Amino acid sequence: MKRTLFFWALVPTAFALLVPTAIASTPTIHLSRLMSEHAYRKAGLSRLSPGEREALESWIAQHLKALVIAARQNNKATDRFGLPHREFPSMPSRIESHLKGVFTGWSGHTRFRLRNGEVWVQDGYGSFSTPALHDPRVVIKKLLVGYVLRVPPYGAEVFVRRVR
Repeated sequence: MKRTLFFWALVPTAFALLVPTAIASTPTIHLSRLMSEHAYRKAGLSRLSPGEREALESWIAQHLKALVIAARQNNKATDRFGLPHREFPSMPSRIESHLKGVFTGWSGHTRFRLRNGEVWVQDGYGSFSTPALHDPRVVIKKLLVGYVLRVPPYGAEVFVRRVR
């Protein structure tokens, strides 16, 4: 139990220190350099043999590398949400963002500029109007036949496609 808590307390620090080199090679972790002497002793690491300590540090380094790779792959998939995804099969099924500026609805060929930089256009028929909303929250969901933009406070939805 103590070692599990120790590991999860150590991960953020090790992650921050080793991200730049984690992909190029498996990083070398020296727990004695990452922790205070008190924390090192309290975790019982001073009682480990050099071989045991090296095995633990190697295990943490391998798992840290896997976490970094997974985080980067997740970011790539999110960045490509709504664009053709032949290379990115693990896309999220939805994103949440805010529209930039004043929003009054849609009417056939509306462009939706999101705060995250994405641009979507209306890809379905219909119109919707609302009193002016400033930077409203929106949810874009992937369906089998495309994408739908939803304005949660109103429940209004329209088919959209991403253009940028």
